[in-house]
Amino acid sequence: MRKIRESKTGYERLGEIWETQQAEHPEDWLLSMEIFEILDTTDQQPELKARIEKFLNEKKAKTKDLSTLISWGFRLVDYHKKPESQALLHASAR
Repeated sequence: MRKIRESKTGYERLGEIWETQQAEHPEDWLLSMEIFEILDTTDQQPELKARIEKFLNEKKAKTKDLSTLISWGFRLVDYHKKPESQALLHASAR
């Protein structure tokens, strides 16, 4: 995931990565959130993004302990879309 995020390539593999995670580690939600964030940022694969969002919302509804963490994850995704957040990210990259 780090390589995909940093290189900004390999987005086509995200579906395969998520399917593997679902098959082998269905309780894991953090990787799903990371994939969701990448898809949201890049406007890639809207169908996959919707499936992951549904999975995360179902996980949030079933597991009280994870509800807050997943909600914060969604808030961070929204926060990173804001212009002031984008300006900070671009300034720190220089």
